[in-house]
Amino acid sequence: MQTGISEGLVELLRETGLHSSDFIDQILGTSTTEGTYHGVDGKEALRGIMQSLLMLCGSEAAAVDWLFHSVSYQQINGNYPYLALENGDFWSLTVLQDWLQIIVRHRASCPDLIAEIFQK
Repeated sequence: MQTGISEGLVELLRETGLHSSDFIDQILGTSTTEGTYHGVDGKEALRGIMQSLLMLCGSEAAAVDWLFHSVSYQQINGNYPYLALENGDFWSLTVLQDWLQIIVRHRASCPDLIAEIFQK
């Protein structure tokens, strides 16, 4: 299933990730480095993550910023969200995707939580 995010969002994701390894390109299958992200399934998981973040954060720029610079997530977890993806594998993608999908599904019942974690 193709997840609906714009190519502009994908490019913003790549540009923001340039300070890191090429894990975004590895996930998207556009890297010359072999990754552990399971090809098409990993690509769709990343697209699902970004679609959820777009709904939670409100804009493409805010979604990418959250992935790379979320202070709220970092204060709770000790790391920024992208580090789990950069240093992880396919399962890191799916865990983050699943967590975000749960939050999206129940966002109406926890607007304060959404504001605190995703919109600061």
